[in-house]
Amino acid sequence: MNVRLAVIRVSSPIFEVDDYLRRHGFAPDAVWRVGDRTMRGQIREDSGFNVCIGDEPSADALVEGLRAWIRSNRSALIELRHHGAAAQLDVGMTVGSSAQFTASIVLAPDDLALLAEVGLSYRVSAYPGSDSDDEDEDTDEGSTTASTSDGGPVE
Repeated sequence: MNVRLAVIRVSSPIFEVDDYLRRHGFAPDAVWRVGDRTMRGQIREDSGFNVCIGDEPSADALVEGLRAWIRSNRSALIELRHHGAAAQLDVGMTVGSSAQFTASIVLAPDDLALLAEVGLSYRVSAYPGSDSDDEDEDTDEGSTTASTSDGGPVE
C-alpha cells in the first residue's frame, strides 16, 4: 500500500496550545505541553500539536487537499507567528516497494508562496514500503504501525 499524508506540526516554548486549539477548533492527533514527560522520560521544553490534514491515494489529491486546508485555515496559521510558534507542513509517503520504488510530491511555485505566506516550513518524510503479503496480518511480534514515541515531532 502506498501512503501519502500531510501533517501540520506546531511547537513553541511560550505557546498556549489549549487556548489556540479551542479557539480554532482543530482536532489534533497529538498535543503536548511544557513540562510533560515524553515516553523516553525527557521533560518537554515546548508545547505543541500535530494535526493530520490529508491522507490521500494520490499525490495530486494530497496537494489539492492540503492547498484547500491551508487556504481555509490561513488566518489561524498566520496567528501562530504571533505566538512565537514554529509551524511545519510534513508530507509523508511510502517508498521502496516494487510497486513504488520512488515517489514524489510536486508543489508549484504558487503552493510554495502559500506556505511562505502563512509561515509554514516544508518537510518531506519517506517511510519504507514493503512487498510482504502478510504485513497487515496479526502477529505475535506486535504492531507494524509507525508512530512517534513521544507524540511530538519526529526528528
